[in-house]
Amino acid sequence: MRAPLSLALLGGLLLAPARAYPGTTAGEAVEGHVRALQAMTSPDGQRAAARHQLFLLMARGDVAALDRVLQLGRETTNDRVRFDVAFLLAQTRFGKSIVPPSHTKAAVELLTKWFDPGEPPKEEKGAAKGPDAALRLWAAVGLASLQDPGVLPLLKEKGLGAGSDPLVRMAVARALGAWRGPGLVDQVVPLLVPLLKDKDLEIRMAGCDALRLTNLDREEVVEPLLEVAKEDPDERGWRAAVFALRLVAGGGLTIVQGATDEERKQALDVWEKQWRRKRKAAKEKE
Repeated sequence: MRAPLSLALLGGLLLAPARAYPGTTAGEAVEGHVRALQAMTSPDGQRAAARHQLFLLMARGDVAALDRVLQLGRETTNDRVRFDVAFLLAQTRFGKSIVPPSHTKAAVELLTKWFDPGEPPKEEKGAAKGPDAALRLWAAVGLASLQDPGVLPLLKEKGLGAGSDPLVRMAVARALGAWRGPGLVDQVVPLLVPLLKDKDLEIRMAGCDALRLTNLDREEVVEPLLEVAKEDPDERGWRAAVFALRLVAGGGLTIVQGATDEERKQALDVWEKQWRRKRKAAKEKE
């Protein structure tokens, strides 16, 4: 039993914040994590450990650590390091971004530049290189996770638009579904509902999942999901809507495997009547 225990203790020491060691200051610890991200020869496990330690510091409200991460993002020209910074800025805790409002503007500027760098000058187009796909995806998720209404027009056009990369569309949709800031009902939900009618099944399913993540038991969310549950031609699509309805609005909605279209619609009609009675009672109570 001693060998596994010793290895576990050693692993804990390796992943512990550097400031836990005697004589190491908080600033030195942050710089150590930053150096690990900057070193292109760092093993993936070491980079992941450094990111995790920076996340813990930022999540605990360490403004100095956040400032250093933003500085790293502004100074580096390496997409691998930018990816690490975007990944950190995209993290949330308890439904809120780990980036405080005081730093939202700086984070938005950085992530916007990586997500939508704009068209290069004509004379440079031939040699121009677009942003790394993984970097662009996490920059988009980061913008959505900041829960700043000012980024919604950009995400609508370049993140959720039909011409965008499908992976980016799905990631942005789910990140927006987790939005808990102002504008969830009247600004975010209207961006997600159109995805339910997309020709791509994966996008429709992502739209269902995003609306589920809103956790809104309201007509704006439930009625579009009901339409998908009744009308989507692909079973995977309508089952994604049924799953979202069950979690968002409750009521024990279940469609058994092998059910006919008629049986499915009958079950949905019964559930809808119960849900509307419940909503009416809730509104009258309010």
